[in-house]
Amino acid sequence: MTQNATTQKPKSFEDVIEEKIVQKGLTAPRVTKAQIDALFEKIEYVFGIVKENRIMCSAYLDGFAVADGFGQCVDPKNFDEEIGKTIAHKECVTKAYDKLWELEGYRLSRSLVEAAAKQS
Repeated sequence: MTQNATTQKPKSFEDVIEEKIVQKGLTAPRVTKAQIDALFEKIEYVFGIVKENRIMCSAYLDGFAVADGFGQCVDPKNFDEEIGKTIAHKECVTKAYDKLWELEGYRLSRSLVEAAAKQS
């Protein structure tokens, strides 16, 4: 089997969409992946054991709770804090990234509505 010497990381869904937006020349105000990525870099994660078999990870941006993720096993005898944290963090990261798009979209929408109202 032949392998290519230059292996590229697969593009994320957001990168693919960004390319399509640029290719189509869509220039109206919008939330960009760069904006979300910049906010995402500022998120802080806090972990806590909820029960003897459940860990929670909370994502905070500027002191505001953005998302939660959980790691849990059915039988407490199988509980492992490191594994629980890994699972909780993965879920929390995904939810936080998606929530940032939602929140920033709402913020942009509100600013556009307010700007239009001022022009009326």
